[in-house]
Amino acid sequence: MYNVIDDVKIKEIDLSTTHRLKVESFLSTFNLLLDDDIDHTIIAHVDKEIIGTCSSAKNIIKSFAVKKGYQDQGIASKLITHITNHLFEKGIYETFIFTKPNNLALFEGLNYRKVQATDKVVLLEGGMADINRTINAMFINSNLDKSPKAALVMNCNPFTLGHRYIIEKASMENEQVVVFIVEEDASVFPFQVRMELARLGTKDLENVFILPGGKYIISSNTFPSYFIRQRDLK
Repeated sequence: MYNVIDDVKIKEIDLSTTHRLKVESFLSTFNLLLDDDIDHTIIAHVDKEIIGTCSSAKNIIKSFAVKKGYQDQGIASKLITHITNHLFEKGIYETFIFTKPNNLALFEGLNYRKVQATDKVVLLEGGMADINRTINAMFINSNLDKSPKAALVMNCNPFTLGHRYIIEKASMENEQVVVFIVEEDASVFPFQVRMELARLGTKDLENVFILPGGKYIISSNTFPSYFIRQRDLK
Protein backbone atom coordinates (compact mmCIF):
# COMPACT_ATOMS: atom_id res chain seq x y z
CA MET A 1 0.00 0.00 0.00
CA TYR A 2 1.38 3.41 -1.00
CA ASN A 3 0.71 6.91 0.30
CA VAL A 4 1.89 9.53 -2.15
CA ILE A 5 3.14 12.65 -0.37
CA ASP A 6 4.70 15.05 -2.85
CA ASP A 7 7.46 12.98 -4.49
CA VAL A 8 7.82 10.62 -1.52
CA LYS A 9 6.00 7.33 -1.12
CA ILE A 10 5.50 5.43 2.14
CA LYS A 11 5.52 1.67 1.66
CA GLU A 12 4.96 -1.28 3.97
CA ILE A 13 7.44 -4.03 3.14
CA ASP A 14 7.51 -7.79 3.49
CA LEU A 15 10.48 -8.67 5.69
CA SER A 16 10.72 -12.12 4.13
CA THR A 17 11.74 -10.63 0.77
CA THR A 18 14.91 -8.96 -0.53
CA HIS A 19 13.50 -5.67 0.76
CA ARG A 20 14.85 -6.65 4.18
CA LEU A 21 18.42 -6.71 2.88
CA LYS A 22 17.96 -3.27 1.33
CA VAL A 23 16.64 -1.85 4.61
CA GLU A 24 19.48 -3.47 6.56
CA SER A 25 21.98 -1.95 4.14
CA PHE A 26 20.36 1.46 4.51
CA LEU A 27 20.36 1.25 8.32
CA SER A 28 24.00 0.17 8.40
CA THR A 29 25.01 3.64 7.16
CA PHE A 30 23.57 4.98 10.44
CA ASN A 31 25.17 2.22 12.56
CA LEU A 32 21.71 0.77 13.18
CA LEU A 33 20.36 -2.77 12.98
CA LEU A 34 17.08 -4.33 11.96
CA ASP A 35 16.54 -6.49 15.04
CA ASP A 36 15.28 -10.05 14.81
CA ASP A 37 12.16 -9.26 16.86
CA ILE A 38 10.80 -6.68 14.40
CA ASP A 39 7.37 -7.57 13.01
CA HIS A 40 6.55 -4.53 10.85
CA THR A 41 8.67 -2.23 8.69
CA ILE A 42 7.89 0.71 6.44
CA ILE A 43 10.11 2.71 4.12
CA ALA A 44 9.98 6.15 2.57
CA HIS A 45 11.33 6.20 -0.96
CA VAL A 46 11.69 8.37 -4.03
CA ASP A 47 11.52 6.20 -7.14
CA LYS A 48 13.58 3.15 -6.07
CA GLU A 49 15.82 4.95 -3.54
CA ILE A 50 15.14 4.39 0.16
CA ILE A 51 15.33 7.73 1.98
CA GLY A 52 13.90 6.66 5.33
CA THR A 53 12.65 3.70 7.32
CA CYS A 54 10.93 2.86 10.57
CA SER A 55 9.99 -0.44 12.24
CA SER A 56 8.03 -1.77 15.17
CA ALA A 57 8.39 -4.77 17.44
CA LYS A 58 5.10 -5.22 19.29
CA ASN A 59 4.65 -1.76 20.85
CA ILE A 60 8.23 -0.55 20.37
CA ILE A 61 9.13 1.77 17.49
CA LYS A 62 12.76 1.51 16.46
CA SER A 63 15.26 1.13 13.60
CA PHE A 64 14.30 4.64 12.54
CA ALA A 65 16.44 6.67 10.14
CA VAL A 66 16.06 9.35 7.45
CA LYS A 67 18.70 10.05 4.83
CA LYS A 68 20.69 13.24 5.15
CA GLY A 69 19.23 15.88 2.88
CA TYR A 70 15.67 14.74 3.63
CA GLN A 71 15.76 15.18 7.42
CA ASP A 72 14.06 18.59 7.49
CA GLN A 73 11.32 17.84 4.99
CA GLY A 74 8.73 16.15 7.21
CA ILE A 75 9.67 12.61 6.18
CA ALA A 76 10.35 11.56 9.78
CA SER A 77 6.96 12.70 11.06
CA LYS A 78 5.21 10.93 8.17
CA LEU A 79 7.00 7.66 8.96
CA ILE A 80 6.20 7.86 12.68
CA THR A 81 2.58 8.85 12.06
CA HIS A 82 2.15 5.96 9.61
CA ILE A 83 3.57 3.31 11.92
CA THR A 84 1.76 4.72 14.98
CA ASN A 85 -1.53 4.51 13.09
CA HIS A 86 -0.69 0.93 12.16
CA LEU A 87 -0.18 0.08 15.85
CA PHE A 88 -3.42 1.82 16.84
CA GLU A 89 -5.28 -0.26 14.24
CA LYS A 90 -3.87 -3.37 15.94
CA GLY A 91 -5.20 -2.14 19.31
CA ILE A 92 -1.79 -1.04 20.62
CA TYR A 93 -2.26 2.29 22.42
CA GLU A 94 0.96 2.44 24.45
CA THR A 95 4.09 2.91 22.35
CA PHE A 96 7.78 3.33 23.07
CA ILE A 97 10.65 4.63 20.95
CA PHE A 98 14.38 3.96 21.16
CA THR A 99 16.34 6.57 19.26
CA LYS A 100 19.50 8.65 19.30
CA PRO A 101 19.60 11.82 21.46
CA ASN A 102 19.71 14.10 18.41
CA ASN A 103 16.19 12.86 17.50
CA LEU A 104 14.71 13.82 20.88
CA ALA A 105 13.23 17.17 19.78
CA LEU A 106 11.67 15.55 16.72
CA PHE A 107 9.77 12.95 18.71
CA GLU A 108 8.81 15.36 21.46
CA GLY A 109 7.25 17.43 18.67
CA LEU A 110 5.17 14.34 17.83
CA ASN A 111 3.86 14.17 21.43
CA TYR A 112 6.30 11.54 22.66
CA ARG A 113 7.66 12.04 26.18
CA LYS A 114 11.18 11.31 27.40
CA VAL A 115 11.41 8.52 29.96
CA GLN A 116 15.21 8.35 30.27
CA ALA A 117 18.26 9.28 28.25
CA THR A 118 21.98 8.57 28.06
CA ASP A 119 24.59 10.08 25.78
CA LYS A 120 23.89 7.30 23.24
CA VAL A 121 20.18 6.48 23.41
CA VAL A 122 16.84 7.96 24.46
CA LEU A 123 13.70 6.09 25.52
CA LEU A 124 10.41 7.88 24.90
CA GLU A 125 6.81 6.87 25.55
CA GLY A 126 3.68 7.82 23.66
CA GLY A 127 -0.05 7.26 23.55
CA MET A 128 -1.48 6.02 26.83
CA ALA A 129 1.90 4.98 28.27
CA ASP A 130 2.75 6.95 31.41
CA ILE A 131 5.62 5.95 33.68
CA ASN A 132 4.47 8.16 36.58
CA ARG A 133 0.94 6.72 36.53
CA THR A 134 2.42 3.21 36.37
CA ILE A 135 4.70 3.84 39.36
CA ASN A 136 1.86 5.27 41.43
CA ALA A 137 -0.39 2.32 40.59
CA MET A 138 2.36 -0.16 41.48
CA PHE A 139 2.85 1.52 44.86
CA ILE A 140 -0.86 1.62 45.66
CA ASN A 141 -1.36 -2.03 44.67
CA SER A 142 1.67 -3.17 46.68
CA ASN A 143 0.20 -2.04 50.05
CA LEU A 144 3.72 -0.99 51.07
CA ASP A 145 4.46 2.04 53.24
CA LYS A 146 6.89 4.83 52.36
CA SER A 147 9.74 3.69 54.61
CA PRO A 148 13.17 3.05 53.02
CA LYS A 149 13.50 -0.30 51.25
CA ALA A 150 16.08 -2.32 49.39
CA ALA A 151 15.07 -3.46 45.92
CA LEU A 152 16.10 -6.43 43.78
CA VAL A 153 15.13 -7.20 40.18
CA MET A 154 15.11 -10.88 39.23
CA ASN A 155 13.88 -13.09 36.44
CA CYS A 156 13.90 -16.34 38.48
CA ASN A 157 13.74 -18.63 35.48
CA PRO A 158 13.32 -20.67 37.62
CA PHE A 159 13.81 -19.65 41.27
CA THR A 160 17.04 -21.20 42.58
CA LEU A 161 19.10 -21.44 45.78
CA GLY A 162 21.22 -18.62 44.34
CA HIS A 163 18.19 -16.32 44.20
CA ARG A 164 17.27 -17.40 47.73
CA TYR A 165 20.77 -16.59 49.03
CA ILE A 166 20.77 -13.07 47.55
CA ILE A 167 17.27 -12.28 48.84
CA GLU A 168 17.98 -13.70 52.31
CA LYS A 169 21.20 -11.71 52.58
CA ALA A 170 19.36 -8.53 51.57
CA SER A 171 16.63 -9.25 54.13
CA MET A 172 19.25 -9.50 56.91
CA GLU A 173 20.84 -6.19 55.92
CA ASN A 174 17.66 -4.15 55.37
CA GLU A 175 14.40 -3.52 57.20
CA GLN A 176 12.36 -4.29 54.07
CA VAL A 177 13.21 -5.82 50.70
CA VAL A 178 11.12 -5.58 47.54
CA VAL A 179 11.86 -8.17 44.85
CA PHE A 180 10.57 -7.21 41.40
CA ILE A 181 10.05 -10.23 39.15
CA VAL A 182 10.53 -9.58 35.43
CA GLU A 183 6.99 -9.62 34.08
CA GLU A 184 7.60 -10.11 30.38
CA ASP A 185 6.78 -13.64 29.23
CA ALA A 186 9.94 -14.26 27.23
CA SER A 187 11.42 -16.95 29.49
CA VAL A 188 11.11 -20.73 29.68
CA PHE A 189 8.95 -20.42 32.81
CA PRO A 190 5.85 -18.19 32.50
CA PHE A 191 5.65 -15.05 34.61
CA GLN A 192 2.94 -16.35 36.98
CA VAL A 193 4.96 -19.51 37.64
CA ARG A 194 8.12 -17.51 38.35
CA MET A 195 6.18 -15.21 40.71
CA GLU A 196 4.73 -18.13 42.62
CA LEU A 197 8.10 -19.92 42.90
CA ALA A 198 9.69 -16.74 44.29
CA ARG A 199 6.88 -16.28 46.80
CA LEU A 200 7.07 -19.89 47.97
CA GLY A 201 10.86 -19.72 48.17
CA THR A 202 10.82 -16.65 50.43
CA LYS A 203 7.60 -17.11 52.42
CA ASP A 204 9.56 -17.44 55.69
CA LEU A 205 11.22 -14.04 55.19
CA GLU A 206 8.67 -11.68 56.70
CA ASN A 207 10.34 -8.48 55.49
CA VAL A 208 10.50 -9.60 51.83
CA PHE A 209 7.80 -8.59 49.34
CA ILE A 210 7.53 -10.16 45.88
CA LEU A 211 6.01 -7.84 43.25
CA PRO A 212 5.57 -7.90 39.46
CA GLY A 213 8.17 -5.82 37.62
CA GLY A 214 5.71 -4.17 35.24
CA LYS A 215 6.58 -2.82 31.80
CA TYR A 216 9.37 -0.45 32.85
CA ILE A 217 11.58 -2.68 35.03
CA ILE A 218 13.57 -4.85 32.60
CA SER A 219 11.12 -5.35 29.78
CA SER A 220 11.58 -5.33 26.04
CA ASN A 221 10.43 -1.70 26.26
CA THR A 222 13.28 -0.56 28.47
CA PHE A 223 15.99 -3.23 28.15
CA PRO A 224 15.69 -4.89 24.73
CA SER A 225 19.18 -6.38 24.77
CA TYR A 226 18.09 -8.61 27.66
CA PHE A 227 15.52 -10.27 25.40
CA ILE A 228 17.21 -10.08 22.00
CA ARG A 229 20.15 -12.33 21.15
CA GLN A 230 23.25 -10.19 20.69
CA ARG A 231 24.67 -10.02 17.17
CA ASP A 232 28.32 -10.27 16.29
CA LEU A 233 29.25 -6.76 15.20
CA LYS A 234 32.87 -7.48 14.38
